[in-house]
Amino acid sequence: MTRKILLVVFFSMQAISSYGCESCGCSFSGLGLGMLTGFNRTYAGLSYQSSGFASAEGHNPTIHDQMQLLELSFRYRINSRWQVQAVLPYRHNRRTEPGFTGLKQGISDVSMMGFYRFINQKQLGKSTILSLDGGAGFQAPTGQYEYDLVHRQGLPDNFSLGYGAWAPVIQLNAVLTRGDNGLITTGQHIHYLSNPQHITFGAQTFIRSVAFHNMILSNGWVLTPFAGFQAEMQGWNYNEEGLKMTDTKGYAWSLPLGISIDLQPLVINASTTIPLEQQYANGTLEAKSKIQLQLLFAF
Repeated sequence: MTRKILLVVFFSMQAISSYGCESCGCSFSGLGLGMLTGFNRTYAGLSYQSSGFASAEGHNPTIHDQMQLLELSFRYRINSRWQVQAVLPYRHNRRTEPGFTGLKQGISDVSMMGFYRFINQKQLGKSTILSLDGGAGFQAPTGQYEYDLVHRQGLPDNFSLGYGAWAPVIQLNAVLTRGDNGLITTGQHIHYLSNPQHITFGAQTFIRSVAFHNMILSNGWVLTPFAGFQAEMQGWNYNEEGLKMTDTKGYAWSLPLGISIDLQPLVINASTTIPLEQQYANGTLEAKSKIQLQLLFAF
């Protein structure tokens, strides 16, 4: 039972949206393997996610953005309470509109975090178990930020590969299970410091609650479908004069759906995130459904 709980926590934490707003440089980037909680094994992983954006109906010119993210991740279990992790992302951003195609690709901002288990599978009644993790770390400005990208290449600010700024990150995850069913609630907050161009990106806040059900197959593999609800909020960006940047604040309410399978020691996850309600660039840009595929080798 404990092993199944740990596996489903890993998988359900992966259905994370990757939205952005056109004119501001904000990006609700995939939190990827950084959202793990309760997964008590060292691992190496590879994940791919793709999210699309398009001009809202009636808006000209017609614009299509495709944001793709490939992440290499490593997480090391120090003991039953402490874990550390590192994530190296690679971005491929493409914009298509009549008579123009733009592309930016390369290494993005690396993140490193440490996690501590405050409540370690505490028994609540006969079959209910509670775990609570807290994490803190930072996102480093390893990806290139291009302040004048719109003037040189006709691409919006959020096509830059990084933010050009250090960003402290805090995270809290709660897992409640009862038999083969459970509920996971998680939250993360990223606060960006000013970059060398004196641009300050708005803080990003992510909250999600996901329900899951474990099914043990005849060959011993574990199959886990999951679904839930998530909210993402992006604050205002501020320019070098300390003024709010137009169209930079945004939010999204979404429905994550997915399924995972543990093949021991290989684990595979496939998921999608469906937007329910959103507000980007004053309604001129709409996010489409996102897909995510992941492979993990745990040892």
